[in-house]
Amino acid sequence: MKRFLLWLFMVLFLIVLLLGGVVFYFYKTADPSTLEQPTLTANEEQLSPTSAQLQMPIMGGVLFKQVSWVADVAQTDLIVVESNSLPLSISQNPDDVTVWVGQGESTLFEGSLSEYEDFRFGENGNYRFKVTAFYEPAQEGERPRTYGSYTFEFSVTVDTKLSVQLSDTVAKQGQLVTVQVLGNLGEISPWGQFGESRNLVFFQSEGKYTALIALSHNLESGDYPVMVKVGDEVFDLTLTVQYLPYEKIQLESAEQRPDASEDESAEAVEEYRTAVWPLYDAVEPQALWEGKFTPPVAGALVYDYGIGTLLPGQTISSRHSGIDYKVTGIGTAVATNAGKVVFAGNLRLCGGTVIIEHGGGLKSYLYFLDEVTVHTGDLVERGQTVGVVSGSDAGKTVHFEMRVGANTVDPKPLLEGTSGIFR
Repeated sequence: MKRFLLWLFMVLFLIVLLLGGVVFYFYKTADPSTLEQPTLTANEEQLSPTSAQLQMPIMGGVLFKQVSWVADVAQTDLIVVESNSLPLSISQNPDDVTVWVGQGESTLFEGSLSEYEDFRFGENGNYRFKVTAFYEPAQEGERPRTYGSYTFEFSVTVDTKLSVQLSDTVAKQGQLVTVQVLGNLGEISPWGQFGESRNLVFFQSEGKYTALIALSHNLESGDYPVMVKVGDEVFDLTLTVQYLPYEKIQLESAEQRPDASEDESAEAVEEYRTAVWPLYDAVEPQALWEGKFTPPVAGALVYDYGIGTLLPGQTISSRHSGIDYKVTGIGTAVATNAGKVVFAGNLRLCGGTVIIEHGGGLKSYLYFLDEVTVHTGDLVERGQTVGVVSGSDAGKTVHFEMRVGANTVDPKPLLEGTSGIFR
């Protein structure tokens, strides 16, 4: 019996020794260099990890081998940036990414990759980056995989040049042109002027200072100076405005005019001026719109922007400041883009009225609604219902216009996504 037990013990010992040898062999021969490493893309340059802390599965995940290494490099990669931001992306879909940015002995940013998207360089100079990508272990039922972290360390030199550009240097009447200040890392608020007297109102959008210039249908054609001052630097540009011939139509009576009101008394006009005119100078200091604009109502276009109308005996036409839609039956009016409602109510001159600030002073105006369903101060999204139109079988006309300050622009490029604000 003792001999049998001794024999059994020796067999078990040899089996354990053999299994241990097999495990030891696979553990020692597992080659971390076979692991596919993630890459970090920074300013269109691809960087490799500078260090790693990993757990590598052995024998199908029976064991995990600890892998730790630091790249043998004389110096870290250097990235040169000529803007106020540095987009980052990492391959192989990490579960989490942290970013650290420092300058000298100071920490300028520390947080997640999504939070880093809002980081902007404050000045030209040298910066240090440390980006760590984390990969979690496989969940129950999943195939075992390597987990742990890869770290990327590199240097960044920011060398931006201050410049000012127009979305269009030649534009027709009715267009909307943007002025953008690029490379303004010092966060110095620009000041500018269009023509001889129209001040430019700058707002921040996607890390750039932007101002809008509305070229209304009645703006004289010709060359206009655009002056922008940033700190001690002055930039002088020229914007050429081209004449655009607008259609003219003869009307038989004043009731046929676009936007004709049932009450055009002096009191109604004064009520409108008191409610609406002060809004011209109000500006939301950021872009609230997202993407192209959408028509505010479903209906046929009956009067285009800038169209001239002549009454019997008149030789000078009245120009249309927006576009008119005819709505039949009961329909809804919607916000043409995201923004803030700055007026919602009824005015004797233009009925149910909704005015929305979309950012940077760009506002949409909706007139002649039968019911207003939003309130002043509401934040609205594109396509959100703001009113109701109770058109008869013959239809009811709704007026829609876009303004920057008191100056109108043709809404169609905004609806089509071809306006200067999209460039």
